[in-house]
Amino acid sequence: MIRQFLSFTQIWIALGAFVTTCFSWLWAADLFRLDHGDLLVAVWVSCSTGLGYTLQRAIKHTRHPHVMPKIRRTFWDRWKWTMVVGWVGLWIGINIAFVADLGWDEPRR
Repeated sequence: MIRQFLSFTQIWIALGAFVTTCFSWLWAADLFRLDHGDLLVAVWVSCSTGLGYTLQRAIKHTRHPHVMPKIRRTFWDRWKWTMVVGWVGLWIGINIAFVADLGWDEPRR
């Protein structure tokens, strides 16, 4: 059940996006950029990835549920709206809570 939860809720994908973003800065010109703002950007990338994959799966579940494996379809039948609302809420929360720290108004990003 834990494996299904991690897999079907896109948590593994979001974690992978976070780690990939952090590791990509290890090879940047300034070598190690993981200060506060950059970690927040990695969290934002992670949340955006989780949200994107969740929305894609929700659309697939709505339009073509027969294409999904039965176990995944059953999971989505029960948890679709909880996951969509959860990922949207998390993404909006990160953007609101850290709007100044993320620095979207700065041209360097």
